[in-house]
Amino acid sequence: MKRKILLDLSLPRPPASALPVPSQDEDIRHLTLDSHNGSVSGEVWVLRPNSEDGSGAAQGGPKKPARERVHLHFHSHNGSVKAQVVRRNLS
Repeated sequence: MKRKILLDLSLPRPPASALPVPSQDEDIRHLTLDSHNGSVSGEVWVLRPNSEDGSGAAQGGPKKPARERVHLHFHSHNGSVKAQVVRRNLS
């Protein structure tokens, strides 16, 4: 399995009813790449809103949104795993 993927964190999450229900100790993943009897190779570009734009609480405006963590899962049964993750802020 070889994929190039763009994750844009500025887009709203889908409704909770559209997401799989995680177990009690598991977070909802943004991306899962999984292969059986083969390798996994992923290039993932993560775009997130720019929280360093100079506006917001420092100038009396609204508070900046908390930076969201990205949960990625790469897994292969009987194969190698290679992942490259590139993070970029939106301008």
